[in-house]
Amino acid sequence: MPELPEVAYQKLYIDSTSLHQKIVKVDTGADKIFQSPKQEFKDRLQGNEIKAVSQIGKYLFLELKEHGFLVVHFGMTGRMDFFQHDDFHKHAQLTLTFDNGGKLSFICPRKFGKLFLTDDIEDFRKEKKLGPHATEVSEEEFIELFNNKKGNVKTALMDQAFIAGLGNLYVDESGYPINHYYPDL
Repeated sequence: MPELPEVAYQKLYIDSTSLHQKIVKVDTGADKIFQSPKQEFKDRLQGNEIKAVSQIGKYLFLELKEHGFLVVHFGMTGRMDFFQHDDFHKHAQLTLTFDNGGKLSFICPRKFGKLFLTDDIEDFRKEKKLGPHATEVSEEEFIELFNNKKGNVKTALMDQAFIAGLGNLYVDESGYPINHYYPDL
């Protein structure tokens, strides 16, 4: 499962390769990746542009010039790939062809990734029950989050509704009961 740095890298990758380019063609892959009908993705993306990219936890939000956001969850093996040749990667699940000939593909060999469309990030966040983005929580907010929490630290940190974006790699060593770290709680 990609962790925060990998998702942040994917954001920078899209920022450096694919912003402000008109999408002239949309190719789609496996149905299970798409959380809305594939035709809806084609209709919304064709002729559009990626205006900006933001991150909440393990989700990337590709803000479109018109009609909301394309949301990417990478699953275990998903990644973005920008290329300028005509050969498509055999595991490409979504490929956006730009008017300059460049192509951006969501590659997902194991098909655990998901693609969503949303009009509003906050509505999506509520629907998916995403807590605050892990890198945006201050120390004071972090301590406050744990004030009424019981159980193991690892379990709490892995809960995406509690703090979005932390995964097993970064919280594996934090399996102690919460009161081990904060005896006064």
